This record gives sequence, C-alpha cells and structure tokens, in this order.
Amino acid sequence: MKRIYSSELAYSEIILLQDHEENKFAAKRIKKRKLSADYLHDFVRNEIAIQHSLSNFSQNGEFIVKVEDYYEDDDCYLMVMEYSPSPDYFEQRLENVLSNHKYYIII
Repeated sequence: MKRIYSSELAYSEIILLQDHEENKFAAKRIKKRKLSADYLHDFVRNEIAIQHSLSNFSQNGEFIVKVEDYYEDDDCYLMVMEYSPSPDYFEQRLENVLSNHKYYIII
C-alpha cells in the first residue's frame, strides 16, 4: 500500500492509502507515545473493538464504516477502514436510514 495523503491530529494521524489495485482505504494511526495514561490504551483498544464489531453487525456495511484490518506494534495502533470520498458521508448514510424507516414521536 502507498500513502497518498495524511493529516496529523493531537495523538493520531489519518492516512489515505491505496493498494496495488488502486483501491483506497482510510487508516487511523494512533501513536502510543502520545497516550499519557494506561487507561487511554484501553480506550483505543475498545474503540477499535467496537468499531470492528459494528462493521460486522451492520447489514452489508450499509450504515457503518467498515473496519478492513487492524494492526498493533510497539509504536502505534493502526485501524484500516473503508474509504469514503464524500465529506458528507455520515449525513448521507443517516438520510438513507431515515428515508427507509418510519419513526413516530410519542408525546
């Protein structure tokens, strides 16, 4: 995979990756040295586990960003996810959910 974009945040980096077949993926790289407390490592592992289980639970990945893979080494945690080129990804998925379901408000 080759890196085609990255953006560094407080303790993590978002990376746009492309494989040899030109499929794109988003990766969240979390630097262990920037996590000051042990409980933060547990928080990160829980985030990855929850995201992974949700992506397996979702029907055809319709409403959740799918976790493609996960790696951990001495320096970082890396979560590889499906890539969405749209900045309105969440809003588009939410509109899809709302348009396919009827909700009633009971007062």
